[in-house]
Amino acid sequence: MVAPLVDEALQFTLSPDDRELKLYYSQPSPHGTRRFHTSFYVILTIRLARDITGRHICPESVRIAYPPPLDHIRAKITRWMGAPIQYGSADNAFVFSENWQDIPLPGYDSYLNELLLKLADTRYADLRAARPTIGAVRSVLASLLRHGETTADEIARHLGLSSRTLHRRLANERTTFAKIREDIRRELAERYVAREELSIGEIAHLLGFQEASAFTHAHKRWFGVTPREARARARASRSVGPVTLL
Repeated sequence: MVAPLVDEALQFTLSPDDRELKLYYSQPSPHGTRRFHTSFYVILTIRLARDITGRHICPESVRIAYPPPLDHIRAKITRWMGAPIQYGSADNAFVFSENWQDIPLPGYDSYLNELLLKLADTRYADLRAARPTIGAVRSVLASLLRHGETTADEIARHLGLSSRTLHRRLANERTTFAKIREDIRRELAERYVAREELSIGEIAHLLGFQEASAFTHAHKRWFGVTPREARARARASRSVGPVTLL
């Protein structure tokens, strides 16, 4: 819940067994920028955990949804993290030991904690109330893209709204349906292309494109290269490429 207060694009989810913490950075951005932000928050999460506990906390394993950096950078990060890192995964996640949430916090102040949680609740409610339609549209679109239901009329029907009402509410939140759909497709495209097991045709289907060629054109418009070129660059970056945080 607190993550969006730090950055509205930052999301964390905890698995039912409380051992797996997933991180996703959803901000639409130029090619490479979201990778940097995701990498930054992966490092920051572990750094903060160590700072507030006073212990050298290490996850059991880490997954990163991007190709690996140069070998010497990869080795440094692995040593710092103290855990094996699986690059090119479908998501960004930490896997912790069963008792990681039982680690005591030195200097814990129950009164201050309660106060800060109340402030966070209030601020989070304000954020959600400020732009409720965008969140609803993104959620429905993400689940329906692969079924080809990507028009404003179809999404409005799922939300129990008229198309006119949907467009008006989005305009009040200073965006458009077309922009939201474009943003989600671009975000998901970057994640799917990093997954080598998915063909270009499968990715096009998952994103709601009728033809793979339409997806290829869209990918080049978003990132300046075709999906196949992006994959070739990612493979090359594993041995030669720019130094990145992760």
